[in-house]
Amino acid sequence: MMGNDRNLIPEFENLYETKDWEHILAKSSESPQDPEIQYYRALAMQQLHQFYEAIKVFESIYTHVGVLKEIDYNLGLCHYHLNNIDQAIEYLRRYMYSSPSHPSIYFHLVKVMLIKNLHADIDDVCERAVVSRSKKIPYRIWAYSLYKLKKYKEAHEKCLLILDKNKEEHSVWFLLGKVLRKCKYIKESRAALEKCCSLDPENLKYKKKYESLITKISTKPEYSSQKPKIQLDTPILPKQSAIKFAENRGCEDLFCLLF
Repeated sequence: MMGNDRNLIPEFENLYETKDWEHILAKSSESPQDPEIQYYRALAMQQLHQFYEAIKVFESIYTHVGVLKEIDYNLGLCHYHLNNIDQAIEYLRRYMYSSPSHPSIYFHLVKVMLIKNLHADIDDVCERAVVSRSKKIPYRIWAYSLYKLKKYKEAHEKCLLILDKNKEEHSVWFLLGKVLRKCKYIKESRAALEKCCSLDPENLKYKKKYESLITKISTKPEYSSQKPKIQLDTPILPKQSAIKFAENRGCEDLFCLLF
């Protein structure tokens, strides 16, 4: 790097912070041989959705050790936006290995993996997130992948973790209802599906799944009284502060205790 070019780095950092992408493109064209300045050029292209052009610049400076790790991350995101899913997974996985403490890498990687239904890989990535003590573990996608892998006990556990933090997550209530039905906790499955329908009453997918369960219960009364097929750890459903509300009604019905 030339001395004058090195002095430009703080200026590019400031332009990046102020999101002055066009100025970065214009200014970086004056130093085509400087890899750090070209890195900012590629970042600006990425922000302007010029993903193909950004990839070309990133690849031209890929062997520059100083920014190699970040290039993997940004190449992964660019390929994702161009729907090059296999390449996106490859680069994002590399970045996960080199920078396991990055707060968003696990979510971005499993989001891309989900497009390919790579549920076993998603399970592995999320386990790595736990080991790395990531503050942003993608529990929703993890729970769904565990469900698809027929790891119902683990999926149940992850659903409860999410709902303990936010009981308004209607998609997680829906997944929990499906998990519980697979495990033959029919009454609890019904309660979970009722909850997701109450949170998002316009969702036809939720309504269809709930009505399917109700039809099964009404046509086969013994269906709801059968023993669980897979024994789950308690609690089966999220702990609810609504129990006081149920007690005020003088009602001990399962659904009243929950909702």
